Amino acid sequence: MDHTKSIELLNAAISAEMQSIHQYMYFHIYFENNGFSFLSNLFDQIIMVEIKHLEILTHRITFLDGDIELKFDSKIQQNISSSEMLCLAKDMEEKMVKNYKEWAIIVDSENDVVTSKLFKELATQESEHHKEFNLQLYTLKCSELDILNKFDEVSNTSQPIYNSSECSILEPEIV
Repeated sequence: MDHTKSIELLNAAISAEMQSIHQYMYFHIYFENNGFSFLSNLFDQIIMVEIKHLEILTHRITFLDGDIELKFDSKIQQNISSSEMLCLAKDMEEKMVKNYKEWAIIVDSENDVVTSKLFKELATQESEHHKEFNLQLYTLKCSELDILNKFDEVSNTSQPIYNSSECSILEPEIV
């Protein structure tokens, strides 16, 4: 049986996982250096999961007698705000969920049900990361609105610039 397409997609997954690991390491260090231990630890934990994904993907390629390509092409995003970091991480995870679901269908059509199942499992895990980043982004945005409202109260502004109910606009969606 020819597993060329499965190996190609597994290597694409490796590339994306490596990109995530490098990007999240930058975010982890940024948050650690700036005293945001919760976000630093969150990125650190997700990095460990992504490394595990790399291991699983490389084992599958090896099992299929393919060559493992440990490369990624994108540049690491630096010097962006905390909310932009969380947005980028959320978007990266959303893209991976979409890719893994599409790739599962493709390899299933190639009669590689094991790789299809693997991609579906990874999509589920990446979806959890997406939800966590989205929740943290939502929390950050609500905190920013609360700070602005408190500032308005202290400065005796009759009408707050932002209304806390606006947070519902940012409410996390489910992938």
